[in-house]
Amino acid sequence: MSRTARRRTPPSRRRAYRQLLRDPRWQKRRLEIFARDRWACQECGATNRELQVHHRWYVYGVMPWEVPMQALVTLCRACHGKKRQRRR
Repeated sequence: MSRTARRRTPPSRRRAYRQLLRDPRWQKRRLEIFARDRWACQECGATNRELQVHHRWYVYGVMPWEVPMQALVTLCRACHGKKRQRRR
């Protein structure tokens, strides 16, 4: 595979991962991240926008709620979208 080519996650795996994000254990972890970050986007400081959890890096082979706290950060929807665009 060339350096510019990226592997795409198959739709079935994406669906399975989305199901895991509905698990109460992930929801609890998500709230812990928001509380740790004082319910504010860690990029722009927004507190009045939809907040999301961003993976600074992925840890393969573990459940979403088992990912280390250091790997997760609170971002608003706009900043999260920008991070994803840069990653591609």
